[in-house]
Amino acid sequence: MFCLLLFLCITQVAAQETPPLQLTAPGEGTSTREGNSPGAADSQSTRPQSTNSQSTNSQSSLPPRNDRSAAEATAAAEQVDGVSSPDANAASMSDDSDKANGVPTNGLPDPQVPSKSDLETRIQQVTASVDLDDALKAQIVELLKKAISRIDEAKAAAQRMELLTKQSATVAEDLSTAQSRLEKLAVRPLEDDVNVNEMPLNQLQVMHRQAFADLAVLDQQLSVLNEQVDFWGKRTSELPGLIASSRSALVESEKQLSEIAEDDTDPLQTARRSSLQTKILQLKSDLDLFDTETRVAEDAQRLLALQRDATAREQTLKQKQVENLQSALAKAEQAEAMRKASQAVEAVQSADQEIKDAAEINLALANRKTSLLEELEKSRKAIVVTREEYLARNAQFTETRDQAEAAQFSEEIGILLRNEKNELPSTSAYHQESRKRRAAMSELTVEILKWENERRKLLDLDAAVDRYIESRDGMISADDREHIEDQLRRVFNDRLTLYRELTEIARKRLSRLSNLEVEQRRLADLIDEHAAFVAEHVLWVPSTMPIWYREGFSWGEPLIDAFDLQPWKQGMMILARDFRDKPLATVPIWILIGWLLFSRGRIKRELSRLGHEASRPNATLFAPTGHAVLMTMLIASPAALLVLWIAWRLESATLIGEPLHLFGKALLSGSILMYVIDFVRHVFRTDGIAQDHFGWDLTATDVIRRGLVWSARIIVPCSVIVMYTELRGDDLMTTSIGRLAFAIAMISGAVILWVWLGPRSTIMAHIRAAADSPAARVGVTLAPLLALIPLVLLAGSLAGYHYAAVQLSWRVVVSVGIVSFLIFVRALLMRWLLITYRRVAIARARERREALAQVKQATPEMPADAVEMIESAGHVQLSDLNRQAQRFVKLVPILLGAIGLYLTWSEFFPALGVVHRYPLWLNVHLSAESDSGPVWVTLGDLVLAIVAIALTIIACRNVPGLMDITLLQRLPLDGGARYAASAMSRYLMILVGALAAFHFMGVSWSSVQWLVAAMTVGLGFGLQEIFANFVSGIILLFERPARVGDTVTIGDVTGTVTRIRIRATTILDWNNKELVVPNKEFVTGNLVNWTLSNASLRLVTSVGVAYGSDTRLTTKLLYEVADKNAAVLEDPPPMVIFNEFGDSTLNFELRVFVGGVASYRRIKHELHLAIDDAFREHNIEIAFPQRDLHVRSVDGLSAAMMGSKPSSDSAS
Repeated sequence: MFCLLLFLCITQVAAQETPPLQLTAPGEGTSTREGNSPGAADSQSTRPQSTNSQSTNSQSSLPPRNDRSAAEATAAAEQVDGVSSPDANAASMSDDSDKANGVPTNGLPDPQVPSKSDLETRIQQVTASVDLDDALKAQIVELLKKAISRIDEAKAAAQRMELLTKQSATVAEDLSTAQSRLEKLAVRPLEDDVNVNEMPLNQLQVMHRQAFADLAVLDQQLSVLNEQVDFWGKRTSELPGLIASSRSALVESEKQLSEIAEDDTDPLQTARRSSLQTKILQLKSDLDLFDTETRVAEDAQRLLALQRDATAREQTLKQKQVENLQSALAKAEQAEAMRKASQAVEAVQSADQEIKDAAEINLALANRKTSLLEELEKSRKAIVVTREEYLARNAQFTETRDQAEAAQFSEEIGILLRNEKNELPSTSAYHQESRKRRAAMSELTVEILKWENERRKLLDLDAAVDRYIESRDGMISADDREHIEDQLRRVFNDRLTLYRELTEIARKRLSRLSNLEVEQRRLADLIDEHAAFVAEHVLWVPSTMPIWYREGFSWGEPLIDAFDLQPWKQGMMILARDFRDKPLATVPIWILIGWLLFSRGRIKRELSRLGHEASRPNATLFAPTGHAVLMTMLIASPAALLVLWIAWRLESATLIGEPLHLFGKALLSGSILMYVIDFVRHVFRTDGIAQDHFGWDLTATDVIRRGLVWSARIIVPCSVIVMYTELRGDDLMTTSIGRLAFAIAMISGAVILWVWLGPRSTIMAHIRAAADSPAARVGVTLAPLLALIPLVLLAGSLAGYHYAAVQLSWRVVVSVGIVSFLIFVRALLMRWLLITYRRVAIARARERREALAQVKQATPEMPADAVEMIESAGHVQLSDLNRQAQRFVKLVPILLGAIGLYLTWSEFFPALGVVHRYPLWLNVHLSAESDSGPVWVTLGDLVLAIVAIALTIIACRNVPGLMDITLLQRLPLDGGARYAASAMSRYLMILVGALAAFHFMGVSWSSVQWLVAAMTVGLGFGLQEIFANFVSGIILLFERPARVGDTVTIGDVTGTVTRIRIRATTILDWNNKELVVPNKEFVTGNLVNWTLSNASLRLVTSVGVAYGSDTRLTTKLLYEVADKNAAVLEDPPPMVIFNEFGDSTLNFELRVFVGGVASYRRIKHELHLAIDDAFREHNIEIAFPQRDLHVRSVDGLSAAMMGSKPSSDSAS
């Protein structure tokens, strides 16, 4: 065992302060060892990293070479380490090694390499020196420490080279031994055949344990040998680069050493000289080692391959031996269990009546032991089968991956990947078995605990016997007691043994079930990995030759095969015979088809009638729409039903060829597509659902209907042909007929889409007119580009990616179907809402009309406004519907559509992994933390960031509303609390989406936290008010001094809070004007919230009556007015106060409480009217202010002013 011996020797040498072996991956041979450039001051040039400690694990060797020997290299290393010998000194002065290696010395003598002790002494001197500054000291010490480490590395390389040289002498003998061992193992087994079926159980157990231990040793040896083979394979390819880089580094180091004067006593230059000298020594030692490894590599690989093959053969034989022993051991254990079960049966039969119950328990335990052993053997076989399947699938996966990489994913690999995609099993069965297995393990654990408990009770046999006899309550006589006790002791002792054996077997079964779980999980993970690999590459690998590649391409054979009428005639005959021989399977279908065709005219008339009924402005029933949907489903059924029946019979027929079976499968898919197109076409028919029930434009629906007619005539037959060729798996047929049919279908689809979505189409004109947002208008502008999708798929098919184009086209068709179905469902829900709210509006109008009629019974005619109200009640439009219901109707289809599209496209998500192959920029943060090399931000990461941003925008717009409808409204929360929860959830989604997008783009918090902090400080000064409003908005949402729906007064603004945003809050005042108030005003200003904790307000009505009025009657009337008003709260109760004796009135106050600010003015108006009516009825005068005016006239002044005699008047 030369290889293992050499490996142990190298390990022992490495343990003597020798660095461990560094296995370098391919492509790492030119990496720098110390990270220093050749131009550094200390001449630290680049050299291979893997030369740091290049111990060789090779187990092959060759005779010594003629150049610098291992002894000379070791002597040189010992010399610099302070130990030398005459032979070593002589060898170290030789320049032959440099000449042999081709390393120029530039005419310089060998450098006088300092020893380790000298270097250590100089480090102490530099450290203790007071003439050097700290920075210079650190630089000098670092150079000297590197010199010491290089001396150690040079010595280790020399020792490793010496080991290789010593072992190379036995390589021929080792090769012969390994070859002989392999040949012997090929012609005879490990041991002579032994009839294990006749061995006793204890001997089988000993042999099984020994064989299992031997197998573990062989597994370990095989693993070590595989590692050695891989190492030498990589090492062989790395050695030329290592030698070249080391020679280059040696030349550069010698050049830099020659630039330093020998008489230069500067401490730094002296340290650099020592560093370069040790570096040259180390590079020469490495070159000697590399040269030795180059010589022994070929033989080492040969020897290791032989030893690996021999060990693998021995491991296989040992594995079979272990399996045979396990099988024999299981049979022996089952035989022993059956023997004990038979003994238990005999014991029950021969036992006295008093102990039969105890013996029957033993019998049940023995039977359970037998069943457990059978289950144990099944588990062992399942583990073996699962492990073999894993090895086979792992080998297949490895072979597929290697072939794909070697062939650079050519079209042959595309065919291979498609075949494997169809052959890979689903892992759902493994997951189901795993669930059952975990349940069985739980039950078995409970049984073990039960058996352990019962076993502990039987440890004291005398106590167990006494308990059993006492439980018989005198049934055992004193004369029979001793005999019964002896029998019970034997029974209980046997039971104790059974419990112990059952526990051991059950624990083994638990262990094997756990191992089986691990093996099956590993197999399932491998299958998932294999499926992901296939799914990732199958779409991007050509499946056939491009259309312009004519070599080997022929239409003749596929056309002859396709137009061979013999199989089709045979199929028709079988269908005809099937129609005759199986009437119960055919006649009902044909009767149904005939009835649908016969009733077609009546169904059309019924659709017209239902449409006319549903289109009436005052229609209040949803039943006509539901009935119309059913009629549309029936009228679209005959053709698709006929095709479906033919497909079913072709698939289920037994005496039919494989092509017709596959054609039946293709027809099945075609029948579904045909039915969907016919149903949608009849939805858009004249007098159909779209026109009369949904109110869609007739011109647009007619355009869509004509396009669907052409789709049914062209696209459906072409789709059946494409599906048939794909199922046939014939590359020639797929390339010719299949691709032609696909091209016709795609061109037709592009034309139809352009007719529908072209810039000048009728449909786009209506959609453009309905676009009410910038995003909708952008979508309308880009909609015509959808017509390019079929052309892009066609280009892919013509370029050779036919399989990918077909798969993507089917997903596109399914996606269009899902979107169309959701649009139809949304239209149905909106129709239902319209009918419901129209019915509610009419009912409310009738109630109001009846109320008006009761109030004005004396009026002979109904008021005109009531008549108008009834007439307009039936004309409720969609814009009048409740916003919450409309939002729910919008969100539910969006959610269902997202789920449907995810299920449709989830199979292709692994294929998007190809975008991760295109790096964009370096992820500095992850690269610094990763040990595997630089981490790049790829195109896939950028796509994921864009998707995260898009999903965040969609979620912020829709999730809060959906959460409000489905969750928040069911909780005991008011409107303000629901608004706050929705707003905070929106902010949280924005934060999570932003973090996810930045994470995908390689921007981590640690890399931008200082930038964010600086920006925060700068923005805090520059945008102080905006930040204050932002923080105030968060306070408003959490502390809630003002909520959405509250009536507030802030400054001179009074109104209702309608929105609370990040910067400002919107208030709707009494004039229906929206006032935008900064959030800061709500936190720092004076705020009056009329509805914060109690919405009730006190309303004070002052009234004055004339002097002489009955004050007690006045008080009574005011109380009655308050009691009769239903809007006045009973708690707190109304209060009437005789306030004061005024100048001309007796002043009263009516103080009542009302429910809120919204009804304040209305109730005040009603109270004033009621007070006036009550006072008029009881002749109580509401006084008005009175004043006495006294006028005095002066005669002279009066005469002068009036030009008449003085006179005096008085008025009052």
